[in-house]
Amino acid sequence: MPMKSISTLTLVFAIGFVQAQVRNHTQVYVKPGTEVHVLGGFNNAVGSSSLTLDEEALLYVGGDLNNNGTFTMENDASLLRGEGTADAGSGTFIVKRQGSSGSVYNYWGTPVAASGSVPGSSSYAYNESLSTQDPNDDNNPDPDPGWSSYNGNMNPGEGYAGWSAGLVSYTDNQVNNGDVNIGMFIDDYEAVPTPGVTGTPFNLVGNPYPSGLNCSELVTDNPGIHGSLYFWVDDATQGSGYSAADYAIWNFFGTIPSTNSANGSPVPNGVIKTGQGFLVRNGNIGTGIPSLAFRNDQRVANTASNAFYRSNADDSKLWLSVNGNGEEFHSQILVGTTEDATHGEDLLYDAVRLPVNTGAWLAAVNQQSKYGIMAFPPPAIEETIPLELFIGQSGEYTFDADEMIGFQGMDVFLTDTDPVHGFSIELEEGTTVPVTLLSGNYENRFFLNFVPSSLTVGIDENDELNMNAWAFAEMLNVTVNRELNGTSALELYDMSGRLILSETELMFENNRTTVSMEGVSTGTYIVRVTNADVVLSQKVLKR
Repeated sequence: MPMKSISTLTLVFAIGFVQAQVRNHTQVYVKPGTEVHVLGGFNNAVGSSSLTLDEEALLYVGGDLNNNGTFTMENDASLLRGEGTADAGSGTFIVKRQGSSGSVYNYWGTPVAASGSVPGSSSYAYNESLSTQDPNDDNNPDPDPGWSSYNGNMNPGEGYAGWSAGLVSYTDNQVNNGDVNIGMFIDDYEAVPTPGVTGTPFNLVGNPYPSGLNCSELVTDNPGIHGSLYFWVDDATQGSGYSAADYAIWNFFGTIPSTNSANGSPVPNGVIKTGQGFLVRNGNIGTGIPSLAFRNDQRVANTASNAFYRSNADDSKLWLSVNGNGEEFHSQILVGTTEDATHGEDLLYDAVRLPVNTGAWLAAVNQQSKYGIMAFPPPAIEETIPLELFIGQSGEYTFDADEMIGFQGMDVFLTDTDPVHGFSIELEEGTTVPVTLLSGNYENRFFLNFVPSSLTVGIDENDELNMNAWAFAEMLNVTVNRELNGTSALELYDMSGRLILSETELMFENNRTTVSMEGVSTGTYIVRVTNADVVLSQKVLKR
């Protein structure tokens, strides 16, 4: 019997308290990308009945689902369900997911009730209580003690790692539906990990449904977790480079690719696909949750292309990367402003970098924690964000302002405080800043400075900001965008006009100078630089 092809079908039956059912006695094929909505129940009535959803097709069943035949879902097909619905039947479900093949790992979850072993020739389970936060352990199968070889059945909601699986078919007489709850390990996050100490708040979980999951709904339904999700993107180094750098990150503020994947590598789009495993950071002891709740109302189509993170026209976002020779020497961060953020760690907007050893690694720093994504409130004065940079191999690198959104009325400077090669360069989208670096770790050398454009005050107002002043670690840093001849005088006033400090014989080297602010109280001040050629003033905030 030829299969019936469905391109568009929407059934709405509701007469009084009777809800119509759809009964299938034949072979039905749903074309790729087609949506079929059944607001009542669906019954694959007999053993010869079959329903095939081709790639990116969707079936919504609002009532109960009874499968006595064969139900096949090709890669990225989706089955969505109404709340409180049930499943029955003795038929077979076949749910497919396309994983990476070759010398790479994939993270997996199971969309069926009993799936058998983890896909791949080598498979692993993860025990968060035995893992460590030590960067030397890399947070992945070898040599982290939290990983162990595993050949048992996959439990719905839990995550696993498998090697070189390719296209996988999950086969069972029941797909997961309704609430799925899994136990979560709770531990304190260590900004500076203690080597060898076991326990990590990063739990490996997996999408338990034959559909996508809305990242934002999962996070908001589980308020004890941090709002950043980590997705493994293997760098295909065949065992030599399995590090935490391979995680792409999603949260409500935005997304960044994995550290080791340059040039437009895949980034999460707010949808966790069928069979996808991922890491979630549980809250610290006293604030975490004992179990993670997956629910039907979190489910979405695998084809959803919307980015389910917070979007606000007033937000400002900078994607900044460091790049060397080859994909291994690439790392990107997202830093910016949103009204809802604070100066501390925000559960929804700040995503810490996992400990990492790699060719190049860039992070924004706040109170010792290192972030791949970091947001803060729009600055009234200025905001200084220290950067930490690790370089695995000496050579020529560039900082790239890959993308900038917003920043109306705000200037952004990338500053290098090196006494010989230092600079302070205003960034625009597409700006490339070359720098020669030796291998090693760089702390308190590179900074991002976010300065409202209205901060040029005092005598000789200028049409553009000719000076950038900011305070960090008891030092006042001043850069100018023009050559100053001879010596200059610098004065620091509080907001009442009282002179706080004065330097009369300052030299600007490479258009930069620094002055100690030790002993100066926290607060807002006005910096004034006087030279034979110009007088410049700007507000500065000392925290």
